[in-house]
Amino acid sequence: MKKLLIFAKIKELMKIGQRVNISPYLTHLSDWVSGEIIEIEDNPYRGTVISAKDDMGRIFWGEEDYFTLAI
Repeated sequence: MKKLLIFAKIKELMKIGQRVNISPYLTHLSDWVSGEIIEIEDNPYRGTVISAKDDMGRIFWGEEDYFTLAI
């Protein structure tokens, strides 16, 4: 249960301009990709949707579950 609470608190800390890792589920690549948050949207149907741009200029977006803060 503690891991779930810590994970939830990390998600609340995400802000525009922060570096994140983007899941291969969104990128369709073999590994996680690093990028920067460019938009955070509260979607009434999907919940929190994050848009992030990687170093090559590609933009990926999806539910917050597919992003982790880069350490």
